Amino acid sequence: MLPRRPAKLEILEAQRLKSALSKVDISYDHRTEFTVEEVEKVIAILFQKRSERLYRKATSYGFKHVMERISELFNDSGIPKYCNNRTFIEAMQNTGFRAEPEIKGSPNYFFNIEARQAKTLFFMLTYKALLDEKYSVA
Repeated sequence: MLPRRPAKLEILEAQRLKSALSKVDISYDHRTEFTVEEVEKVIAILFQKRSERLYRKATSYGFKHVMERISELFNDSGIPKYCNNRTFIEAMQNTGFRAEPEIKGSPNYFFNIEARQAKTLFFMLTYKALLDEKYSVA
């Protein structure tokens, strides 16, 4: 079964997100790890709204990999910059998100992010080729 064709609005939202991320003043150099401060800057763009509910479709461990995938979009080497799970959790908490462990004693946490923002983020990473400025949504 073929994947569904993305909607124009999804493409436009993902293009806007990619454009905003390209302007963040951080280093995506793969020879260094993400700092808490760098992750906080990216979080400010990715998750502008907080939800009342926890988003349970991805944990901090999944989002730390998202940070690494984002770094691949903006560095010339194609090698991801490492993001520690604990660094991501600390940055989320510093920016005012509620964090709860996936299960008791787990190093992975859920956060109260909006599902729509997470969906746009995952769309951006899945359909990178569609986000080229040359792509038309007409």
